[in-house]
Amino acid sequence: MQIQKREVSGIINQKERYGYGKYQGLGNDYLILDPKKNQVQLQGKKIALLCQRGFGLGADGVLYGPVEIDGKLGVRIFNADGSESAISGNGVR
Repeated sequence: MQIQKREVSGIINQKERYGYGKYQGLGNDYLILDPKKNQVQLQGKKIALLCQRGFGLGADGVLYGPVEIDGKLGVRIFNADGSESAISGNGVR
């Protein structure tokens, strides 16, 4: 597993800063965003721009968590196009 950590500013909005990790598993790479460290509203367009390899950070998706889902600890999974997914085998590997 390869790990990259850095901070990015201004990809979407000059006032927003993203602290993230980037992990890779079996050729799929994901941005990992911790909601406690990132006070941003994730929306489809923002996620698509972050995942865009030519403009953003480049990733196959975003894992946002830990968050509480139905009273349990979980993670929100977003595809590179900004749509939310219920599961991701490689993302949670």
